[in-house]
Amino acid sequence: MLNRTVRALASLSLVAAAAATGSFAMVTPGAAQSEEDNVLNKLDTGWTFYGLRTPAKIVRDEGVQGGRAYKVSVSKGSNAWAVGATTPMAKPVQKGHRIAIAFWAKAGKVEGGETGRIEYFAVERNAEPRTQVVSGSADLGPEWKLIQAQAVAPQDFAPSELTVTAHLAARSQTLQLGPIAVLDLGPAK
Repeated sequence: MLNRTVRALASLSLVAAAAATGSFAMVTPGAAQSEEDNVLNKLDTGWTFYGLRTPAKIVRDEGVQGGRAYKVSVSKGSNAWAVGATTPMAKPVQKGHRIAIAFWAKAGKVEGGETGRIEYFAVERNAEPRTQVVSGSADLGPEWKLIQAQAVAPQDFAPSELTVTAHLAARSQTLQLGPIAVLDLGPAK
């Protein structure tokens, strides 16, 4: 399964996300390992998809961390959320903490020659009102891209209250989604 490699890659994902967000200046293997305590999502679960006409496939691709990704073919929906990907949270989010989401993605075939598009991705409350902790959108090309966003949590959340979601049906497209990490970067300054 794809997520067997995710645990081994956790420190690498943390290094990439933390370096990009500036949460630490110097990275050593020991420092990356201690950062694993700040991972908020369930690394052994990976992406779960809904709304697909054909099941997601696990493909080998040495261009992404771990060498494997989920490949999905999506038809444009009446709403971008008609097809999506989710992953659960494992730890609570604390009000006032800077939360970062980072995941690898790329587009394959896209109808009309457009770029691939993830219209919306977020760590959000999984019931109404759908309060967002952090969110964004991303245009994708044929090369792997580390998609990142961060924000300050507006309130406390239990892990059971939150989910990570990505809306994939903005256009007819083939996408690949790789490892994902949600990080608590500590109190906002």
